[in-house]
Amino acid sequence: MPAPVKTVLFDLDNTLTDHTATFARWAQTYHLSCPRVTVSWLLDAERRWAGQRAHFFKDLRRTFRIEESVLSLMADYRKYTAAHVPHRPEVCDALGDLVRDGWRMGLVTNGEAVTQRKKLVRARLDRYFSRGLAISSEVGLRKPDESLLRFALEDLGVQEGPAFVVGDDLGTDIQGALNAGLAPVWISAGRSLGPGDPRPAHVANTVVDAIGWLRTTAAQELLATAA
Repeated sequence: MPAPVKTVLFDLDNTLTDHTATFARWAQTYHLSCPRVTVSWLLDAERRWAGQRAHFFKDLRRTFRIEESVLSLMADYRKYTAAHVPHRPEVCDALGDLVRDGWRMGLVTNGEAVTQRKKLVRARLDRYFSRGLAISSEVGLRKPDESLLRFALEDLGVQEGPAFVVGDDLGTDIQGALNAGLAPVWISAGRSLGPGDPRPAHVANTVVDAIGWLRTTAAQELLATAA
């Protein structure tokens, strides 16, 4: 029996990139431009709306009587975050290790295509995802829809067999992987699973830890299955 194709799909924001740090920088910048909006309110609202960007900015406008439209606020926010997402050398090094180990890697992200592609370039991640790149606004689907994950796998030339999904969001990444019959790896960042949360195949504190697990334990399990 031939060895299985080692395949993994990554999430982008707060998995390969540090969205939390980027948002904190934006919050400081926005506070300086509009001092009545405190950084603490922005950080609390970010947690409250959990990535629901339109609702976040509607809340901001309503609470502080901001005159700018939601669309304008969102456009400015996207431009800032795309330009300021940090390069994480340790993440790039770990992805390079996966490539050398023969893994096929894709990326599946919800978001606006121009912004997400700029983030990839800014974070120096674009060279790792010339194929298997599925962005919700381009495909017309959003995680946790399993079809978005299947789109990335087909672009990688993977029709069947085991594949892993690495992401930080239990609702979109982990549940989406389970919906598609794939093995989810949750980036916990110190968080704990609740009783009703979807159950990942593995929990890692950081994406670098997750990649280390893929290269060792997961790779050995795949080989054992094929033997």
